[in-house]
Amino acid sequence: ISYATAIIFEIVNITVKISLLLFYCRIFPTPEFHRQAAIVGALCAAWFIASVLVTIFQCVPVHKAWDKQVSGRCLSLDKFVLGYELSNALLDIVLILLPVRMIHNLRLDRRQKFLVSSLFLLGGL
Repeated sequence: ISYATAIIFEIVNITVKISLLLFYCRIFPTPEFHRQAAIVGALCAAWFIASVLVTIFQCVPVHKAWDKQVSGRCLSLDKFVLGYELSNALLDIVLILLPVRMIHNLRLDRRQKFLVSSLFLLGGL
């Protein structure tokens, strides 16, 4: 069950990241922001592909991941999970901070910019 759950989690995770990027692109329709969002989206897609491939092929043969009686070997999941979670957290931070610069370019007073930025940053919780 954990094998399938890990793959489903990665699919849900990338779906949330991409939907957030698309939402940001609708709010900030500038070409510069779309370029930045495309770069972050490409990083997210590369991260997703790499993590799914590692999850699928973590064991040789592959079915050893769910059948422990099969002879073979598997990756150390401790190291993979640490790298996965650190890179996931870094991408989340980038996604949270992405709209902040655009907010500061808006014609709002300092207090309003702070409040709007806070609203976006609270979404990261």
